[in-house]
Amino acid sequence: MGAPDADITAGQQQGTTSGTVKFSAITDGLSNTLMTSEILIGQGWNLHGFSWWGYAPQFTGLYPPNSSQPDVMQFKSYCSSPNTNPQGVVCVGATGTQSSGGLYTGLGMNNIPRSKHPGGVNAGMCDGSVRFIKNSVNQFTFQGLSSAKGGEILSSDAY
Repeated sequence: MGAPDADITAGQQQGTTSGTVKFSAITDGLSNTLMTSEILIGQGWNLHGFSWWGYAPQFTGLYPPNSSQPDVMQFKSYCSSPNTNPQGVVCVGATGTQSSGGLYTGLGMNNIPRSKHPGGVNAGMCDGSVRFIKNSVNQFTFQGLSSAKGGEILSSDAY
């Protein structure tokens, strides 16, 4: 998990992350840790989900699938006009700043897991399995699935 290349893990308005994480370091268990999720892809200058742009294909575990919270792109101009947003997803530009120490403060970039499937998203777990995570999942349960070392004990019937 993570990216070993500095040009992918850090940049303008995004703080440095800590490189790759070996599976052996994921103490929550591979079947209880999210690795990938569906996100919606934009069109034109809407950069949602474009894998060639390092920040766009990531997703956040802060909010549950298909949340009404806005996605946050590096700049408002990367959200483009509303008719190019996937399914009319609200998108805003990041408002924070990067400190001289490289830490990001403020509203950072994030894409909320989203899909066109009714009721949730497909997500890949670190053990290679794919699970359908319901929109109705408890926010704290989803955040627990998104952490690798939080110590949460999660049952698959919780999501």
